[in-house]
Amino acid sequence: MDGVVGGVVVMVNNLGATTGMELAVVANAATAWLEKRRVNCARVYVGAFMTALDMTGFSISLLRVDPPNREDCPWQIDAGLASGRLDLLDAPTGAPAWPRAAKGVAKPYPLPSPPEGAGAADHDIVRENMTSKREIRASDVSTEMSRIERATRAVKEALEGAEKALTEADTRVGDGDCGVTHVRGAAALSSATPYMHDGGEALSKSELARSIGLQIRKSMGGTSGALYDIAFAAAAAAMTTKDEWFVGFEAGTRAMMTYGGAKAGDRTMIDALIPAMEAGREALRADGADEIAALRAAAAAAAAGAEKTKEMTAGAGRSSYVPAEVLRDVADPGATAAAVWIGAVSEAFAKS
Repeated sequence: MDGVVGGVVVMVNNLGATTGMELAVVANAATAWLEKRRVNCARVYVGAFMTALDMTGFSISLLRVDPPNREDCPWQIDAGLASGRLDLLDAPTGAPAWPRAAKGVAKPYPLPSPPEGAGAADHDIVRENMTSKREIRASDVSTEMSRIERATRAVKEALEGAEKALTEADTRVGDGDCGVTHVRGAAALSSATPYMHDGGEALSKSELARSIGLQIRKSMGGTSGALYDIAFAAAAAAMTTKDEWFVGFEAGTRAMMTYGGAKAGDRTMIDALIPAMEAGREALRADGADEIAALRAAAAAAAAGAEKTKEMTAGAGRSSYVPAEVLRDVADPGATAAAVWIGAVSEAFAKS
């Protein structure tokens, strides 16, 4: 490549059950999409890097390796760091699952600038605000952010209190990591929320949902982390046109179903989220714009939905591999965790 570093490295990850041909189609579409936007793909990796057994789907990750010595590249990074990243990726390895990479031809393309007026939401808001803007707290920016801070703190505390029960249940019907996974994600989110703002300006609900999704993606891990990341991305997109939390909640739940493959009655977190979504929607219709009443109705419905999973036959997720007699009388841990955090949000908003 004559010492010139390309724009990005692309990783197409198989979530478990996607065929090699489908992954090749995805990789081709991703590189074509990037090149159309004048972003050079220096390397393309395709394989099963982080899976969830036989989950259908894929994920796409990008790593910036910006061209050095180009003043017109708005996201320029140190040339040595850029070259070093590629050297590390190209280094010999004994890892049997690490694939050979397709190497792109470097082109003098600068990475695109964010659209005019897009704001910090098109950057990594969490990273940006956690470093250069710690002197401003989101709670000082708006009353809404004060409520969000209290809610994420309440979610963290509630999940910490439920961790032992979640772990015990998941040890019986899953892989035992439900408690620690949710607590880790909630703790990271609670720490990051105070700094989710745009240079002292309040974020919209859409921008905030996107920031929450980014933080979950970084910290939570596991199948639940991937699904919540998908949910918050969908919520952010939905709330760009209608700035209401329940609009985002419904869009996120439906995205989980679409990309995760579970439906109502499959004994998953969906069995807590769908009743919460429907109960919240009905409460809003009955009580006008009473958000607190809607949250209370959603929390009660989520708890009831989680409890009902004890009677369900698993149709998706890791529980579908567990004998029915083992599942009996054990609520789905993911559904229980969803009910816990929805209940915590409801209580925190009611107190604010």
